[in-house]
Amino acid sequence: MFSVLYVDDEELLLSIGKIFLEKTGELLVTTVSSANKAFEALSNQRYDAIISDYQMPDMDGIEFLKSIRALGNTIPFIIFTGRGREEIVIEALNAGADFYLQKGGEAKSQFAELAHKVKRSIVTWNAEDQRRMNEIRLNVMMQLYSMRDLPVKEITDFALEKAVDITESSMGYLAFLSDDEKKLFMYSWSEAGLKECKLIEKPIVYDVEKTGLWGEAVRQRKPVTTNDYPAENPLKRGTPMGHVTLIRHMNLPVFDHEKIVMVIGVANKKSYYNNEDVRQLTLLMNGLWNIVNRKKTEDELLEKNHKLAAAYEQIAASEEELKQQLEELALRETKLKASENRLRAIINGSPFGAHIYELTDLGELIFKGSNKAADRILGIDHGRIIGKTIEEAFPSLVNTDIPALYKAIARTGDGVTRDEVYYSDDGVISGSFQIHAFQISPGNIAVFFLDMIKEKKARLIDSDERFRNV
Repeated sequence: MFSVLYVDDEELLLSIGKIFLEKTGELLVTTVSSANKAFEALSNQRYDAIISDYQMPDMDGIEFLKSIRALGNTIPFIIFTGRGREEIVIEALNAGADFYLQKGGEAKSQFAELAHKVKRSIVTWNAEDQRRMNEIRLNVMMQLYSMRDLPVKEITDFALEKAVDITESSMGYLAFLSDDEKKLFMYSWSEAGLKECKLIEKPIVYDVEKTGLWGEAVRQRKPVTTNDYPAENPLKRGTPMGHVTLIRHMNLPVFDHEKIVMVIGVANKKSYYNNEDVRQLTLLMNGLWNIVNRKKTEDELLEKNHKLAAAYEQIAASEEELKQQLEELALRETKLKASENRLRAIINGSPFGAHIYELTDLGELIFKGSNKAADRILGIDHGRIIGKTIEEAFPSLVNTDIPALYKAIARTGDGVTRDEVYYSDDGVISGSFQIHAFQISPGNIAVFFLDMIKEKKARLIDSDERFRNV
């Protein structure tokens, strides 16, 4: 239904006209008797068209029309008068009248024609207004897309100012919602809103459940328009001292699939907010969210790429360090192997007997090998005791301090020399030995030994032989 303001100083004609026009079922008519009263009505309500008489006291219809157009208001305006001089018609059309209709004739037919012209002018005006708003919105969207590399705050501030312009509002705000839709984060105020708001500390975060009328867009999950904000409303919860004065207010939720992600609000349009305002604001904000969301995704991806690049550099540095460590380890292993080979050659070629032991994690000292001199000195095949503990290999050492001594050397590396270590196991091995035990690598020891009894006998035999030769 369209809302029409009908201005005429003839009260009877106003009453008749209202009856006939509203009979169509498409027009809701408000009547006033002068242009001054019409201005008062226009300040309090939005109308879709104006019907005005020409000859009226204080201000005639054409002066009234010129005043309306001077305010930038393009509302359809129909001159409906008994004065039909050609110069008046031309002046009215030149001043911006949509139609000029002369009174007279059968009432039913003339008001039917007037209703037709009113509806036609409203449809044309709405289409033109929609085209204009579409053009403005599309131009704004192009500007927004060109700004997509700027910070989000700059983009949203620009979009908010344009939302205020498109809806012909005085101020606006934009807030983001938490993922659970329980908190509103105020993100942008329009410039005019910031100037008018006298609050010393403007809240940034709001609990949705504690918000008043302006939170209904979230709770109802749909646009909410309040064209008479000062009126009593049970959904309002009051405003703090210094808050902007609200006359009209409209806000709406912005969805990402089923989730509300933003709330946009505008306020104090001179005329009523309507469905076209809702449509234009919804389209603009959906476009804004697409840009913001894509930018957010791109920024997150860029941050991840930076982290991956940093991680890659760290891995590359670690790989280089590991490579160097491996090279150093390989070099040390090569040197160790060469050292072991030299040591093995020394051990194998030594006239002293040699035993090799390894200390396990369980604290057992395992016999790992010997040289040929050891077989000769002890007169046994050492191959049969490889892999046995020192106690199993040489049982007579169990009650001595030798096993503990060797284990300590394997752990600490402190070498020991003893001149006489007596050993006997029922005649298989028997003798008094000089030993020298030392660590060859952590956990591994070598024990050089010499049977001192056999050595003394050999020296005596050698001495006797030299004596006989003298």
